[in-house]
Amino acid sequence: MCASVLSAPSSTQPPSCEPAAAPVADAANRPTSPVVSTVALWSPLHVVIVSVVFSCGAGLLLAIVNWHRMAMLPQRRWLVSGLAAAIVAFVTIGLLVQAQLVALLGNLAVGFYLKRQLEHDFAGFAATARGVEPPRWWVTALLAVAGLLAFAVLVYGEALLLALLGII
Repeated sequence: MCASVLSAPSSTQPPSCEPAAAPVADAANRPTSPVVSTVALWSPLHVVIVSVVFSCGAGLLLAIVNWHRMAMLPQRRWLVSGLAAAIVAFVTIGLLVQAQLVALLGNLAVGFYLKRQLEHDFAGFAATARGVEPPRWWVTALLAVAGLLAFAVLVYGEALLLALLGII
């Protein structure tokens, strides 16, 4: 007995036992490659801009979120800890010399290093079948401000520590 007989509507036409035709796919609407899911990632250029405008801590925060979303954060833990140590070193040198040029050079150095690393990681991530979309602007702003605040706490905390030790 065919399935259409069991679920036939109450009409005067007799139910047919022919299989239903497969839906016809339109070639123009068909995706070129199967995309499993999309991920919102900041471009390497965004990371450089945030590093220079806000601070290298804010740029590092965006890069960490990118690596987390690409599931590459466990492989990048050494990089994150090394960059955090470099940021502390830049802050210390900047406080001891009291030069804004050191801070600007530190922000540029960390930003362009993150850009180079993210470009390499994006090339590896492109091999997966996941799509990339730009993140929302307000998420970028919130993370940049959070990174700036964390960086400010680091700078003022380190300045207070150096002042208490009588170094500056």
